[in-house]
Amino acid sequence: MTRRARLISVLSLLLAWAPSAWAEPVSPLPGETLEELAERVYGRAEIAALLERAGFGEKLARGQELDLPRARRIPLPRGSSLSRVAAAHTGRAERWRVLAALSGIESPTRLRAGQRVVLPAVLTIRVRPGDSLGRLAHLAWGSSDGADLLASWNRLDRGAWLRVNQPLEVPLPGRAKPAAPPREKAKAPGAEDAAEPKASETGLARRLAQRRRHGEPEGLLVLAEAVLAAPHCSKALKSDAARHAAHALIALGHTERARAVLETHLTTDALPDPRHDSPRLRALWPTPRKRPAVTGGP
Repeated sequence: MTRRARLISVLSLLLAWAPSAWAEPVSPLPGETLEELAERVYGRAEIAALLERAGFGEKLARGQELDLPRARRIPLPRGSSLSRVAAAHTGRAERWRVLAALSGIESPTRLRAGQRVVLPAVLTIRVRPGDSLGRLAHLAWGSSDGADLLASWNRLDRGAWLRVNQPLEVPLPGRAKPAAPPREKAKAPGAEDAAEPKASETGLARRLAQRRRHGEPEGLLVLAEAVLAAPHCSKALKSDAARHAAHALIALGHTERARAVLETHLTTDALPDPRHDSPRLRALWPTPRKRPAVTGGP
């Protein structure tokens, strides 16, 4: 290979890896609403709620041209990997899991040169009251199963509660829907989750943990209270449900109710978990002398 050919090859590789701002100016159509624009550009009218949180609603009202972030598909360079692509184009190698989900790649270790990888459009939004990772994932992709993807992209704990006005990045795959992470699909919040006498203890515990990971305090509280009221649930499961209910109550601003739930339903051997229980919950944790004996259940 001549020096000129080698130089062209190196320049081509650098251009293929160079990060870019994936924004595209979009002119609103006469009388077009934000929902209609979101449907036209991203394929989902629900994304209008995210565009509004990102400040595009005000620009639309003034008739301004919008620089909307857009997703791209690029070929995987020869000898590369998803982590290298993620590092080059998103700034963090660990975002490769999100790229795999958005690209529909089920086996990241079995890649081939030229395989298409989705580089998502990224909206930077401000969290509003009532927002959760699950709710925002549902707006972005139509499924709260993407809550783990949002947490991973933003370097958040899987069960993190969001703060009002907290900045958050939401990666959008364009018109494609991301593949859900391999996990059990969560049901809509409701007491029916714990109403079936034949429901297994393991299944109910798993549903509680899923609701906690999704960061949805309202849904978590409904399920946890249903478990606490169910006569067939064991003391151990009710103790676990009390922990989850307290998490939700603290997030919703009901600290005294959280304290009462813990003191009423925790088993005498239950201890706080510093890895998963917040400092606020651990501060409310009753001592064995303050904790009454738990009654009811098998």
